[in-house]
Amino acid sequence: MSSGLTVGAYWPLALLLVIPYVWWTVGAVYDRPPCMLAVVRSGIIALLALALMEPAIHRSAAPISVAYLLDVSQSVAPADIQSAIQWIRRTNDSGRPDHVRYIPFGENARVFDSLDRLEAVGVAEGPSDDAGDAIHQNATNIEVAVDNALQNFAPHHLKRLVLITDGNENQGRVLNMVRRLQSENVRVYTMPLEARLSRDVSIESIETSPEVAAQEPFSVEVDVHSRIQTSAHVELRHGETTLGSREVPLVAGLNRIPFETSLKDESGSVMLEAEVRRPPPKRAIFRGNSSPGRIRSDDATGGCGSGFRSRIRWLRCSRVE
Repeated sequence: MSSGLTVGAYWPLALLLVIPYVWWTVGAVYDRPPCMLAVVRSGIIALLALALMEPAIHRSAAPISVAYLLDVSQSVAPADIQSAIQWIRRTNDSGRPDHVRYIPFGENARVFDSLDRLEAVGVAEGPSDDAGDAIHQNATNIEVAVDNALQNFAPHHLKRLVLITDGNENQGRVLNMVRRLQSENVRVYTMPLEARLSRDVSIESIETSPEVAAQEPFSVEVDVHSRIQTSAHVELRHGETTLGSREVPLVAGLNRIPFETSLKDESGSVMLEAEVRRPPPKRAIFRGNSSPGRIRSDDATGGCGSGFRSRIRWLRCSRVE
């Protein structure tokens, strides 16, 4: 960014026209050449005009490197992908970052330096249908996309990561990248996308005490919303440790699933993670063209593989004393 001086308004310059009048009145009143009094009054008028102009000095800032991560898996409708691409284009045109990388991802990820190349990337339903360097749409791996972004930020730039996804992560574990993002001072922004199929089961929240004692049992309630009457597997975790899991029947509406658990010798804030999985139906029919395609809004829309296995995560932080 360039540096320089800008002003908010120019009309206060008209006040400077008063200065000759001040000098004339001082000479007329005191019947002698203008004195220090005229100089002081002129200075006051000039400073007042300068203040009303609202001057601002813009110093050059550190350059910005932005990585746009776009979910192009089967769980996202092609029309939503096109809308996201147009949003990226508008955002870039208005912000004009110094360095940009575009990373479409599904099961794998690719890195591009132009949005046109992202739009032309090939897609395939799976590795068996891969024709070259296509994006495999059979899974959503946010972790591999974030890893690619961290490797492609420009050095000595402020790092900004924009994650555009429906959040239906069914491969990898993006939480593994949190420490790397923090250590590299990456600021993360998210833009949610609608899933192609409405989820029948989702986690609404995790309720627990904001402060708990180490090694002491405490209660956790996982609120699960279901659109239908069904059964599901609900799991509560802290990092890689499973704190509890239950197979529960769900009614249509809100279901509160209680857990009793404890945390070992830890202090500070901890993150609890809940996951709900609904078993797949006995029969699933998939439609669509199995040949590699392009990211276009008029692509054939096949069945969503993740729609039959709802795998939703929700996070909650608590402090351990």
